[in-house]
Amino acid sequence: MLLKRLPPFTRSDRLFYACRRPVLETMAAIDASSRKINDINGTINGTINGTIDGIAFQIKQLIAASSEHVTLGNQRVADAGATMTAVVDSVRKLTQIMAQIAAATAEQGSGIEQVNVAVAQMDQMTQQNAALVGQASAAAEAMQQQAAQLLSCCSRWACSSCAPKPPPHPWRTLPAPTNRR
Repeated sequence: MLLKRLPPFTRSDRLFYACRRPVLETMAAIDASSRKINDINGTINGTINGTIDGIAFQIKQLIAASSEHVTLGNQRVADAGATMTAVVDSVRKLTQIMAQIAAATAEQGSGIEQVNVAVAQMDQMTQQNAALVGQASAAAEAMQQQAAQLLSCCSRWACSSCAPKPPPHPWRTLPAPTNRR
């Protein structure tokens, strides 16, 4: 698996975690205060006389609505914190994958460089071989010219032992028949 170990925390990771904790603690404190307000509201409802029941009822509704909003806000902050944690973890994993891709790319670059060196060496050897073939061809042509000059020089002298002999007739080269009985 590509993901072996997560890299150490970055500056942005530390800032995220430093900001996240106070927000969660503040929301927990607000939630606790909201519960205390609900307790006080219950106490007030038990002690209020009938003349101010209408105002107490409105206050009770406002406190209940406020308490619901605080609870909902607390849940949303907790969800946002979990989401941000997941995002930071994903970014760290992505950073590690990108580092591995960079390392693999560098390794491939090195391999390509080795192939380029081998091709350059083969090209140099091919050029050397072509030069040697050219030199051999020139030497063969020079030898052919020298042989023609030598033949021309030798043809001026006529001797009987140097004269070419006629080819043998085919009937003279056949072996004599043998009697086998």
